[in-house]
Amino acid sequence: MKQWKKLLALLLAAAMLTGLSGCGVFDTKMAKALQKMSKLRNLHYEISADLSLDIRQAEPDESGQEAGAEPAPGITVDGSFRGSGELFVDPLLVKMDTQVRVPGFESSKRLYLEKKDSVFFVYSLANGGSIWEKQGFALEEKTRVNALRFLITGLDSFEITDDPALRQEGATCFRGMLPGEFLQELLEMFEVESTLRDGLGLRLAEGLFVEIRDVPAYLWVDDSSGMISRVDVDLTETGANMARRQLEELREASAFDSLGLKTELTELRLSVQLSRFDEAESFTIPDEAQSPWGETVMPWEK
Repeated sequence: MKQWKKLLALLLAAAMLTGLSGCGVFDTKMAKALQKMSKLRNLHYEISADLSLDIRQAEPDESGQEAGAEPAPGITVDGSFRGSGELFVDPLLVKMDTQVRVPGFESSKRLYLEKKDSVFFVYSLANGGSIWEKQGFALEEKTRVNALRFLITGLDSFEITDDPALRQEGATCFRGMLPGEFLQELLEMFEVESTLRDGLGLRLAEGLFVEIRDVPAYLWVDDSSGMISRVDVDLTETGANMARRQLEELREASAFDSLGLKTELTELRLSVQLSRFDEAESFTIPDEAQSPWGETVMPWEK
């Protein structure tokens, strides 16, 4: 359940943009778009993430390969995440339908998030089942504010690009770097380390998040509405560095090396598209999701 809490927390971080006041400290087109987004009451969103791993038999001494020599044959493992739904700001209400696909496995979920007083509640229903899972959690205000500060600082430095490959009719593309500090704040806010440790029994390499650097990102601002309509983030280099460091940890803690495999992350990309500004389809959380039956985990019980 925790991983879905983290995912919806990402939407919450996006919703926090709507809490920005028009303070007038920014005068760039990107900043004006952020200020315009701050007045939104609702929107529709679509999220996609794609990951690719290359797994092959490692050579006894790869450093001794001749220049231009073909690498050992291997296989490519691809995974994807798709999510879509509506986000309402005040009061906070989120709906999301998700699909996760990796070789040999598929999963889908319907999720809702709402805020009651100072507690956020997530309701989820897996693979068309009939039993809802429920969880309550809290996010520290200080952490949320820090993450938002890093994000705004990074976005305000973005510049317009005329790259033909990035052109989108009716929109202006901005290119820049998202601060590594912002990404680290997000990982802390979503408790990624404890999720991997408790949920997967995975011990993270010491100082793993130090590998997080500024990452390239692209944002499109719709010319007619002035709203941010799309965000693409390329996490491949940072993800590959973290995966490499983590695999070294696994080799030291197990007989992983005896398999003679070389694993490399070759792609990790995230894309978010926003639309139907202030025209999102309204919805209500089903009564059965909020019923007293089923599992409910409160913040003080985790």
